[in-house]
Amino acid sequence: AKIQLQAGNLVAANAQLQWVLDNCDVEVVRDTARLRLARVLVAQERLDDAVALLEQPRSTTAFDSLYTEVSGDIHSARDNAVAAGEAYQRALAATPATSQANPGYQLLQLKYEAALAASNVTNEVSQ
Repeated sequence: AKIQLQAGNLVAANAQLQWVLDNCDVEVVRDTARLRLARVLVAQERLDDAVALLEQPRSTTAFDSLYTEVSGDIHSARDNAVAAGEAYQRALAATPATSQANPGYQLLQLKYEAALAASNVTNEVSQ
């Protein structure tokens, strides 16, 4: 699926990740595939499908911050900066301190700041 994503082939990546969900018995692998498939669905603008996927039960809470980040991405794609910012803030809070030097954490921080700025602009325009 990663190779398909790098090639820009979202349909093939979707199919491969769905196959993992349908056929793999290892729950943590299914949780990882579910997360990656949700990101693909967001990229395909299939936001309702991504939400439904994120709402499925997971075997571990280890991915909670990542799932919450994708939820923020969905809100952002729906132009709901306030909800996106809240989700990103929850994801930041749920990220272990040992991961905070990770580039993914820094990207999450940028997403949060962008959502916060967008929600402030929206509030200023509506006043």
